[in-house]
Amino acid sequence: MTREGGAVNKQLTRYEVTLAQRIEAARLDPRSVAELLSIALADGEDADEAVNILHLRGTREVLDAVT
Repeated sequence: MTREGGAVNKQLTRYEVTLAQRIEAARLDPRSVAELLSIALADGEDADEAVNILHLRGTREVLDAVT
């Protein structure tokens, strides 16, 4: 963050932009939490992607489903 004339000017880093895009994509994924959990637990080739989507969603529904 830099200060210019008393105002705070924050430029997003490439990482922050990429992360925001990944979070949005995870939220738009049409699969339900139950479906993603099933894929993640099956330990197939899509398991890592399913875990990442659940992590990026970060909703109460995801937390409740995994605890």
